[in-house]
Amino acid sequence: IRYVIISFAEVEEIPDQYYTGSEICPAPVVRVNGVLLEAGRDYTYVYRDNIKIGKASIDITGDGNYLGGLTVHFSIVGEGNVFGEGLTWDLEETQEGSGEYILVIRGNGRMEFPRTEEPDEETPGYRIPWETQKAQIVSAEVGEGVTNVGNWAFRKMPSLRTVSLPSTLTRIEDEAFAFSDSLSDIVIPDEVTYVGSSAFACCSSLKSVQLPEKLQTLESRVFFNTGLESLA
Repeated sequence: IRYVIISFAEVEEIPDQYYTGSEICPAPVVRVNGVLLEAGRDYTYVYRDNIKIGKASIDITGDGNYLGGLTVHFSIVGEGNVFGEGLTWDLEETQEGSGEYILVIRGNGRMEFPRTEEPDEETPGYRIPWETQKAQIVSAEVGEGVTNVGNWAFRKMPSLRTVSLPSTLTRIEDEAFAFSDSLSDIVIPDEVTYVGSSAFACCSSLKSVQLPEKLQTLESRVFFNTGLESLA
């Protein structure tokens, strides 16, 4: 029997995979000296860190006549998912391997999210596309052309520190930023005329808010239980 060390095998590069919220399992293609190996006969493999956005790994172990092992990596990236009136969202890592992300929203039109049947503390009242990643989002950039911040869009995002809003924005809906404890200040664009109920409620770190001159409606409890020191 002639044994071959698999540690120096050639593994085809795996293209970036889009985040789905479930395990991402691209099959490795492995060759030794140009010979294509067969999974289950010549080697086995297992995945690591293959759900969340970032670097995932495949540990390949030789079997049969093949000995040793090796690890290859692939990237899981945020997909430009469509929501609302044709808007898209994406997650960009602030620095490779940091595990922190910038939420980028682009397009023209309104943010709209479907309702859940029974809103409560454990089940969001609105289905937010980035719900499973919100703890890792440290910044949000809402692009020009977006006209509102939707209900619950940035609610309960504990790591959200900075938000950039476009000049095209006219409304901030109910509880849009509520319970986002790390948000310390925000500038509301000049064209905004409406801020919904509890929009910034329980943002405990919120110290400074700049309101627009065209603001017409400020609903109840907008700044309830914040650390607000400056309202201009």
